[in-house]
Amino acid sequence: TALHMVVVTLRCNHRCRYCHASSQSFDDRQWDMSEETAIKVVHTIMQTPSPAVKIEFQGGEPTLNFKIVQTIVNEAKRLNEKKRKDLSFVICTNLTALNDSILDFLKREHILVSTSLDGPKEIHDRHRILRDGGSSYELFTANLERCREALGRENIAALMTTTKDSLPNLKKIIDEYV
Repeated sequence: TALHMVVVTLRCNHRCRYCHASSQSFDDRQWDMSEETAIKVVHTIMQTPSPAVKIEFQGGEPTLNFKIVQTIVNEAKRLNEKKRKDLSFVICTNLTALNDSILDFLKREHILVSTSLDGPKEIHDRHRILRDGGSSYELFTANLERCREALGRENIAALMTTTKDSLPNLKKIIDEYV
């Protein structure tokens, strides 16, 4: 196995209507992976016979437990000094909890970013709702641009979750991506 998806927390700062991750309140830390578990996970991952290892951080919102993301990256890189695998990392994030410290770490460690944009504001906000009920679109688009500038456009990818609201709006969604 080359791809390993690691859920570092179930906490999320969104209440997306189509969430599949059983997301929990962003301030309830009982849903966070512990450092002890993170180290065990990395040791298990690095036992794969695959010459390539990609660790993809998921959640909830993985930036809400970013200390564990850092722990996993650091431990995987440490173990890889002996293993010599083609090691890479991806973080799946809604970008709305992004800060300079997180962005600096992503850049320094060459971590790719995967995110979600469902279309223009009215479509995106219909399903990707902040826990406080507010719009996520403006914060998302501002942080998307910050990521593009800091990491390079080729290191961040956005995907769309298709819903019944998307289908009659495909041209608007394509225009938003362009």
